[in-house]
Amino acid sequence: MPIDVGVLKQAWPRPSSPRPIVVIGAGGIVGDAHLPAYRLAQFPVAGLYDLDFDKARALAAKWDVRAFATLEEAIATANAVFDLALPPGAHLDVLPQLPDGATVLLQKPMGRDLDEATRILDLARGKKLKAAVNFQLRFSPMMLAVADAIARGWLGRLVDVEVHLNLLTGNVINMLKQAGSDLTPEAIYLPRGFYERALLHCREVRNRFTFLDLAASSGMLASLVGDL
Repeated sequence: MPIDVGVLKQAWPRPSSPRPIVVIGAGGIVGDAHLPAYRLAQFPVAGLYDLDFDKARALAAKWDVRAFATLEEAIATANAVFDLALPPGAHLDVLPQLPDGATVLLQKPMGRDLDEATRILDLARGKKLKAAVNFQLRFSPMMLAVADAIARGWLGRLVDVEVHLNLLTGNVINMLKQAGSDLTPEAIYLPRGFYERALLHCREVRNRFTFLDLAASSGMLASLVGDL
């Protein structure tokens, strides 16, 4: 039976009224990933706070947002979503100070060990926080599509999952270009036909149904390979 993969969910519903985001922490991940993503999604950032105020002020100036002088000032932001971009050992220092019922995104991992993770869980439940851990790939288009395919029963009954992630982000591609790296099979003297055949048949390496098999069943695998 033909499978129409075009019907698979690949996007998360946008909030009808985005709430202001307060970022706690001003490390590299905030400037490289969090703030660019919020701007791309057109989500309002109320400001950011860091123990190192100079670092927070410099990053805030770069992104034209406010730098809070104190954690108390940041937390006082009304109706905010709190993005805790912190080392795992710092979550338990900040979470108790958030308002009860607050919405919180925790940078992974959720604590440094099982004991800390359990304490974070108990604290979130006790304060009735709407909390999530920043496993961003869970909400990526490819994972949303896989989850939808599973819900539709297209992949049968799952008994085992093995994930191999090979991802070239825009920043990485630009860095490779700037370094003069080769980005095509032809550049490393690999015939494109051989490269495409390898991609077409790599799904046969393992005796299990994968997303490549789903693409093949829908008749889309060849065109997808041709676009690479």
